Amino acid sequence: MGSLATAVALAFAFAVALPFASLPSGDAYAQLPRIHVRGGARIEAHAARASGKLVLSGALVDDAARAVGGEKITLTIFPKGENNRPIELASGGVATACEGARGATAQPTLERADTITLKTDEGGRFCVRLGLARDRFVARLAFAGAGHVDATQSEVSVDLSLKPLTMRFDPVPRVLALDAGTTTLEIVATIDDEGTTTPGAGLPLTLTNESGVSLGAGTTNTSGRVRFIVESSTLGAPGRGELRVGFAGTSDTGAAVHAIPIE
Repeated sequence: MGSLATAVALAFAFAVALPFASLPSGDAYAQLPRIHVRGGARIEAHAARASGKLVLSGALVDDAARAVGGEKITLTIFPKGENNRPIELASGGVATACEGARGATAQPTLERADTITLKTDEGGRFCVRLGLARDRFVARLAFAGAGHVDATQSEVSVDLSLKPLTMRFDPVPRVLALDAGTTTLEIVATIDDEGTTTPGAGLPLTLTNESGVSLGAGTTNTSGRVRFIVESSTLGAPGRGELRVGFAGTSDTGAAVHAIPIE
């Protein structure tokens, strides 16, 4: 169960448990503390290359993996290693809409010379094409929060001189049982380059938890898959956590990291 749904259930149970006779009224009621329930959010983003341009796409979801549609995400690009000096995106044609799913193609809006705004579609998706030099960058995506969903941000490292690697869990785990002896996790790695998706074969990947503790290492097979069998005792304490799969990069494929929240 997501944290938002859990909090709502607890708040409701607490309210029902109070005897009606004990409920205050008037000014006394106005003095009672209010419970504000908000859920978490995360930005899932990945990079690809097409016609020499960076294609940055992904989705905004809440902590129950539900799409957060119709919201704004700001994008700022920094040279690698210079996180305080964003590059200007103001010149015409630098940032353009993607071709593809309805809504995810919304035209980027220039907020400042160094910041553009992307709008998510009903599926929480966004996509933008950026004409940048063949260099190394960090793309910073930020969501200011809205309604009952908290703010969040994410960063994606990009090297336009190398092939971009995308990694995902298949299936995506949400809850892991710590009393099980082992947990099996499978990763799929793909290379999205110039409109073609190919398996990321023969690549060494590492798996860690939110504390950076190693959970295993493996090499992808010819279909770009690798399976990790993890001792449950190494996953960490009960509660919220994170799984991170990483690739250090090679001479022709850029380094990459993919993280997901777990309970």
